[in-house]
Amino acid sequence: MIDAPWSLATARAEEAGEALAESLAHGLTNGRPVILIGYSHGARVVFFCVKKLAQMQRYDLVYRAVLLGPNVTRHGPSWAQMASASASPCAVVYSSGFSAPNSSAITSAMTYHFWWMSRL
Repeated sequence: MIDAPWSLATARAEEAGEALAESLAHGLTNGRPVILIGYSHGARVVFFCVKKLAQMQRYDLVYRAVLLGPNVTRHGPSWAQMASASASPCAVVYSSGFSAPNSSAITSAMTYHFWWMSRL
């Protein structure tokens, strides 16, 4: 199967994000807020970490999240959860020529607490 490595990396990024959220919630930073930055699948890790923290109602652990070329879904509620768990606006950075299937994620998330940037 051609997309098996991609699917595996995507699933593992989600698991890693949830594991990072658990680590942060259990005192990895001694309660100090952090800035999370991720690129591509790393951005997916950050996305699911912050989403999990929102589900845990731990709104004090992430100061800002920066997603560079995120590989995330387009569903609005996920973006709303992520935005609620960050103390300041999240930043999503993507190419001005972004035309991947997930480009609708950009449109659906623009109504939430995010900064949008292109051409960096």
